[in-house]
Amino acid sequence: MRNKNKNKKKLVISLITVLVFSIGCLVMINQNNKVTTTAMFIKVLKKEFSEDYKDQWIIAHNSSDNRVHEIKIKIKDKMVWNLIEEEREYFIVYEGTEKTGYKLSQIGYINDKKKLS
Repeated sequence: MRNKNKNKKKLVISLITVLVFSIGCLVMINQNNKVTTTAMFIKVLKKEFSEDYKDQWIIAHNSSDNRVHEIKIKIKDKMVWNLIEEEREYFIVYEGTEKTGYKLSQIGYINDKKKLS
């Protein structure tokens, strides 16, 4: 009986150790892949697209900051990309990481009295 109890304790301790280690690894992996959502006023510097026309993006910078730090933001919808104008300011929301890249979530003109709410 004592051997069975010892074996059960060893098994339980081993399972708990593996579980704690696995959870720790998952937490570490998720810390490195956190997606951020950012809202800001931007000025579009350039509009670009891939050679196969499947991907399109804008190069922009925070128009509220005097320093120009360019950000590449991918645009999923070609019609949205077509409506964006270079050298114009927009209010945008984008998400992603520096590692994986940023994707546009929302965009709006600044002081556009004709827009629908």
